[in-house]
Amino acid sequence: MNETVKKHEKNLPQTMEPKEKSTGDIAEKETEIESASDFQQLYETLRKKGKIIGSNGKEYSAEDLIQRIEAIKESIAYYSPEWIAGYFPGNSTEDSPLLVSITRNEGLRKKVGELILEQRGLIERPKKTKEE
Repeated sequence: MNETVKKHEKNLPQTMEPKEKSTGDIAEKETEIESASDFQQLYETLRKKGKIIGSNGKEYSAEDLIQRIEAIKESIAYYSPEWIAGYFPGNSTEDSPLLVSITRNEGLRKKVGELILEQRGLIERPKKTKEE
């Protein structure tokens, strides 16, 4: 490893979680968030987790994330579904400018976008079969 990299590694916050974990951990964390069928379940999951570490190492508390989500919901409450759909080209939630304040880690931005689109009738949740 070159000296520049070693020098900068010393300055990284010690609380930062490594990006790569065992696939089971990542899948489990994403499943907790992805399985939320509405905002209340999502908020319960976030409170249970307590925090999410963003890709930049910043720690987001559950309450901070919930406040950010609520602010987004309030800011679009009076707009038509068509107007909102314009901010989700092809129903993609990853790059929506409405969601830039929500971390992508653990699938949170994607889930918030999906719930907004579902709530406004722009997409439907696939019906679960008995086997699921």
